[in-house]
Amino acid sequence: MHEYESKQALAALYSANEERLDAQRENALLARARRKKTDIEREILEGSVVKVDEVIDLWATSITNAKNKLLAMPNKITHQLLAAGDHKTALTIFKDSVNEALEELASGNIK
Repeated sequence: MHEYESKQALAALYSANEERLDAQRENALLARARRKKTDIEREILEGSVVKVDEVIDLWATSITNAKNKLLAMPNKITHQLLAAGDHKTALTIFKDSVNEALEELASGNIK
């Protein structure tokens, strides 16, 4: 028969339980992380979740296209404005050109 000091025996029992509980907790955390990863991967495949990098790329392309379209506008419509003949017609040409650029941006059709 073995005899142990009470403090040592209790400390040994509790530390053994703590180690076991920590391992169980770690396994539970790992299982939860795996489920979360699987859920995210499924949502990406379904299209209900989009990767941040893809959104950033899409917005950068969209803004660049809008900028280029707006910068090209003077060259595109100057001859139309000069031929317009009156202020109202020139204003309509200008507004139509701006609206075209804005509609393309709003449509999400990025070229």
